[in-house]
Amino acid sequence: MAETRLEDVVIPYDFRGYVLEQSFADNALLTSGAFTRVTDNDMKGGYGFQVASWGRIPGRSHVIEQGVNLPVEALDTNTMTAIALARGKAVGFHDLVKIFSGQDGWGVLAQRFIEFWQEDFNEILASVLEGVFASAAMSGSVLDITGETGDASYLGRNQYINAGMLLRNRRSRIAAVVVDSYTEAYWSTLNAATGQPIFGQSVNVNQIGNATVVVDDLLVPAAPGGEHVAYLIGTGAGQIIEKGNVDDSFDSEGYRNPLASYSAIVQRRVLTPHVAGTSWVGTVGPVSPDNAELATGTNWTRVWDNRSIPIVQVRYRLPTD
Repeated sequence: MAETRLEDVVIPYDFRGYVLEQSFADNALLTSGAFTRVTDNDMKGGYGFQVASWGRIPGRSHVIEQGVNLPVEALDTNTMTAIALARGKAVGFHDLVKIFSGQDGWGVLAQRFIEFWQEDFNEILASVLEGVFASAAMSGSVLDITGETGDASYLGRNQYINAGMLLRNRRSRIAAVVVDSYTEAYWSTLNAATGQPIFGQSVNVNQIGNATVVVDDLLVPAAPGGEHVAYLIGTGAGQIIEKGNVDDSFDSEGYRNPLASYSAIVQRRVLTPHVAGTSWVGTVGPVSPDNAELATGTNWTRVWDNRSIPIVQVRYRLPTD
């Protein structure tokens, strides 16, 4: 039976471009510079692909002497494996929805897809960070104060400074601080109680120094009284790598079933959120990992020295727990 396909009526590329671009337009980790977005037209090697890593020039300078050649040394190099994620979503609506609601179904669907991908990506990235910092190799980039008592176990000014020290000389380049809303509220009460900002200026403007405060309740403990998690993220700490040079119909594909009076859009994305200095060591293919696998520490390892990885995780408690 012949069917009228949606691309005969709508131009999927316009829908695709609008949704894909807008879903990253307001991402705080991108706008702060903590992560950068890259389109890789040559992403090869299946679900796992290699990312070159150039290290430091080793040692220090040599004294120049007559008749003595300077030794030729090699750059420190290693390779990180990034894992590609293939994700998709199909949503449709019946013609009667448009007729009786009086709204443009396509306009509503485009906006809802933007919201969907924004929330979906946040969950993916939260899973990646959880898995990376659950790796035993990342212990040197974790400040765990949950075993302390009283104020020493809360994320206040002194604990924030101690966490920043784990970034060494990168601490002045913190681009984003990711916390849950309970922590933001705790900071606000401290500001009110002391009559002056605890970080040198109010965090109510979503800023600590030059760092953007990103509030994400995906970090809220699963159980009441559980441990809270925050991330201090330096400039250029990671990349969001998207597959380029794919057929337009893969990213966004329309479908129309006139006999059933419904239309649908299928959206697919191939992307890789990757933390600099880490490598995927879990199973590669034949299916890309789900969020639970991304959040598993044994699937990740560290390939850079801890001091070179510009992200720190803080585990802490709050007085309201």
